[in-house]
Amino acid sequence: MRKILAIDDLKENLKTLTILLKHTISDCSIITAESGIEGISLAQTWQPDTIILDVLMPNMDGYEVCRKLKSDSSTSHIPVVLLTGIVNDSTNRVKGLESGADAFLTKPPDKYELIAQINAMLRIKKSEDRLRWEKERLEDTVRERVKDMQLLNRAHKTRSECNRAVVHAVDETDLLKRVCRIVVEIGGYRLVWIGYAENDDAKTVHPMARQGYDDGYIDTINITWADTKRGRGPAGTAIRTRKPAIVRHIMTDPDFTLWRVEALKRGYSSALALPLCYNSDCIGTLNIYAVEPDAFDTDELDLLEGLADELAYGIMTLRMRKMRRKAEKALRESETRFQNLISSLNDTVWAATGDGTKMLYINKSVDQIYGRPAAQFLENPSLWFDSVHPDDRQSVIDHERELMDKGQTELEYRIIRPDGEVRWIHDRKQISFDETGHPLQMGGIAIDITERKRMEEMIRAERDKFLGVLNALGEGMLIINRNFIIEYQNEILTKQFGDCTGQKCYNALFGLNKPCDFCLVSKVIRSGERQSTEAVFPNDKTYDLVLSPYTDIDGDVKAIELHLDVTEKKILQAENIRAWHLASLGELAAGVAHEINNPMNGIISLAEILKDQFTEGSESSEIPDRIIKEGERVSDIVQKLLSFARNRKSECSPAYIEDIMSDAFALTKKIFNKDGIRIDLALPPDLSSIEVRNQEIQQVFMNILSNARYALNCKFPGFHKDKVLEVKGENIEIKGLKFIRITFYDTGIGIPADILDKICNPFFTTKPQGEGTGLGLSISHGIVRNHGGTLKFESVQCEYTLAIVELPSSS
Repeated sequence: MRKILAIDDLKENLKTLTILLKHTISDCSIITAESGIEGISLAQTWQPDTIILDVLMPNMDGYEVCRKLKSDSSTSHIPVVLLTGIVNDSTNRVKGLESGADAFLTKPPDKYELIAQINAMLRIKKSEDRLRWEKERLEDTVRERVKDMQLLNRAHKTRSECNRAVVHAVDETDLLKRVCRIVVEIGGYRLVWIGYAENDDAKTVHPMARQGYDDGYIDTINITWADTKRGRGPAGTAIRTRKPAIVRHIMTDPDFTLWRVEALKRGYSSALALPLCYNSDCIGTLNIYAVEPDAFDTDELDLLEGLADELAYGIMTLRMRKMRRKAEKALRESETRFQNLISSLNDTVWAATGDGTKMLYINKSVDQIYGRPAAQFLENPSLWFDSVHPDDRQSVIDHERELMDKGQTELEYRIIRPDGEVRWIHDRKQISFDETGHPLQMGGIAIDITERKRMEEMIRAERDKFLGVLNALGEGMLIINRNFIIEYQNEILTKQFGDCTGQKCYNALFGLNKPCDFCLVSKVIRSGERQSTEAVFPNDKTYDLVLSPYTDIDGDVKAIELHLDVTEKKILQAENIRAWHLASLGELAAGVAHEINNPMNGIISLAEILKDQFTEGSESSEIPDRIIKEGERVSDIVQKLLSFARNRKSECSPAYIEDIMSDAFALTKKIFNKDGIRIDLALPPDLSSIEVRNQEIQQVFMNILSNARYALNCKFPGFHKDKVLEVKGENIEIKGLKFIRITFYDTGIGIPADILDKICNPFFTTKPQGEGTGLGLSISHGIVRNHGGTLKFESVQCEYTLAIVELPSSS
């Protein structure tokens, strides 16, 4: 809607003018003022499209109001139409036009002329407004273009200076500082900093250089390039995505929340992070902060991206230069060390052409080993082969063929020096080939191992001596490490247990999956003190074990374990203990016999007298019989004790096992048949005769048969197909002497393992009270031993018992 301001000191004129304008000009709004001052104020506020101004007004006439309006930049563009009631002559019109008026009409104005003039003023105002807008737009465009050109020039200059810094940089840290300074000073940015991406667990971004207004900002931002809230700022995002990250408005960007307050305090309004990438690696980021919002347009961004790429290239170039210089230095040092090493070696180092016809290099040590100066070998390469001992030349020829086939070879052989001395050489050779397989160059090292060979021979001799001593001592030896691995065993243990080296000792020797309960290996290694124990092995042998700490050549403490087989010793000890028991029993039996035998004879005699006095067949007549029976039983026990104690050694006579066994079975056959026990007797016809006391050996067999009957009846109370006693005889040799072995095998209740070695002790019995005295096996053992034989038992409880009688043959 168009606005028209009417200024007149007479209300009637304003009212008339308002009615006229509203009825003749469509789409307009009429603003009225009754004084010049009010009119100027309304014009400044409302910015009307045209002003109708009365000339004659109190305080400030129309000419003065017009001049003030035209001199004010906010109202000078508004057309002004002057109305006057005074004479409309040239003087007044000139005065009105000089005051700035655009038209001059006299009162009362012609209605049509006034309307036409106002419409003309409105058109002029509209045109002037458009021209002014176009001018301002053009001026803004020019200013923006100038600004853009300035920014681009600044960016170009910044990149150019940074390029110069990259080209001339010799130090990475200095380059980063110079680039930051250039971007701030020439680019005109508020803050610039460069951060490197660390590959630690937190994926830290570590600031390396900074320039501009910082005020502690960088030290507090704590940035990461991980995909977390603290890693979604521009720097972390640029590193993670390998793309530029722009924050156009720090005030509103949601990903900049963590750092917004501190950034705004320091005047940062926008930010740009450019990744520093080289090939597939992202070194870090170049971060730029500006005071203006949305400070980075497309052209400037392209230039700054190029700057970041060139900076990344410069950083990697400096690093590669540094690495190359370091590698070159290391190579020079390595070459120097190599040359010094080669010169100082006591071994002969050499190089030759691929066909071996020309020596390329040989160190001075060849003189010490081969007894010839290096110059002779350089002049005559065939001296190598000429120096080889005649007996070893074929081996050298064979290895030369291997060298051509495999590209490398090793051989130990002898050489003969010019002075006739023979030396051992360890020769290592290598050869290189071109792509066609043609030999290019060969080389190698010849080491004098003469002393080593002598030492090996000495060590071998000492080792053989040591092993001979160990084997002569008759003791087995193991070396066991802290992990229970057997590292060494001597021949004695190898024969007994097989090769156990490399195995766990508890598994190899005992078949266990964990260390033995009595194991002392860890204790010996830990305490460093000697330990000993006794153990029964699965082969039923008893060993004395002595373990001592031993520090190996590698400094590790291990255990030396000596095995002494004491099985025979334990048997002899048991025999001695049993003999002692029997001797003690003999003394006891002698005393008992004297104390019991005479009273018992008196009791039996009195019972005989009583028997004669009782009427035969009466109830009382049984009493003397029972006394006599029990008295004779006691006398029999006493006689056995006396027999055992006196250890009578009457004359032995030739006898056959078959005859003695026949007499024993004659006494027991009936009761065995009654119990349903089958006897399988297997005595070969060529069984040798023996020198024995018949009745004593028969007593032994009777005792064993009695015990077998008891065991079978306990397991099989009635008739059973397995109720069998097997008796076998055979001729054997023990330590070169001839013996007869008689075995009694029953499948009865067996003997518990914990009492197997006690069953021959006097008065020891497993039978219920009243069924045995515990003297039978003890007496039997004594009888067999007195005949120069042995009585042994093997048994598994609830499965079987094997009684073994071995007696010397009379052959």
